[in-house]
Amino acid sequence: MFFFGQMKLREKGVDRMLAKNGIAGARVFYSPVGVWFLLVALLGVAGLWIFLSVAVSLVGITAVTVYLAISFLLYTKRSHSFALTSEALFVIQPRFPFRLYQRYALKDIRLATFAVIRGSFLLRLFVFGDVYALRLELSTGEVYTYACAGLQPDAFDENFTENTLDGLCNSLEAKGVPVHWPAGL
Repeated sequence: MFFFGQMKLREKGVDRMLAKNGIAGARVFYSPVGVWFLLVALLGVAGLWIFLSVAVSLVGITAVTVYLAISFLLYTKRSHSFALTSEALFVIQPRFPFRLYQRYALKDIRLATFAVIRGSFLLRLFVFGDVYALRLELSTGEVYTYACAGLQPDAFDENFTENTLDGLCNSLEAKGVPVHWPAGL
């Protein structure tokens, strides 16, 4: 992104969870936490003088550490990755304490809706902006929403990951899953 072009970030934990569960040949849509580290680095460089003026005291160091820890946990909680095979959609969150591995048969998904989670100013301050989400409505009537902070709509060659939300939407449609993509997303 920015001046980097397409970065093709991956999440090794997602690959390990898929391998552990015997899933091979899946198309994986990563929501990597590496994006958080990149954004923190860019913000740190941009605000270095503020950081240095605040962090010279013990209170400043504690405040910055607490902010970074909360920010990392909130971002990690909202970073679900997806893997798609010919028969199922897998939702994967490999990081502790939010670890998740969920399988949904494609035939059981009644509707997949993509949305933007626009949080409060405080949430945006900690997560660095809006977060995209995939909402799954199952034929049983159950509804699940999974945020994917590092996964973005296609921005031509300026994405953090190789596979984007657009690719996930198109892949689900190609497999016969009804998809709702709101205008302006």
